[in-house]
Amino acid sequence: MKRLDGPFNSATTAPNFYGAHGHDPELPVMSATFIAAGPQIRKDTVVRHMRNIDVAPTVIRMLGATPHQVDGEVLSEVLR
Repeated sequence: MKRLDGPFNSATTAPNFYGAHGHDPELPVMSATFIAAGPQIRKDTVVRHMRNIDVAPTVIRMLGATPHQVDGEVLSEVLR
């Protein structure tokens, strides 16, 4: 995926990458925790790297719906 904006510059008054809530998502230290449970989720599965945009297509797959257009990829390794 190509970024349309540059990396965060703390000297600016506002982030130059909107929707990132003030951090650069490319930095490994800015990773978040993702926990899922339920009948369609594999037990004790660890996903080493995922993106926030992968949550929506995964939930869409779990619901059995067909996405029209969505960013991200299904986290198939967590699904039964």
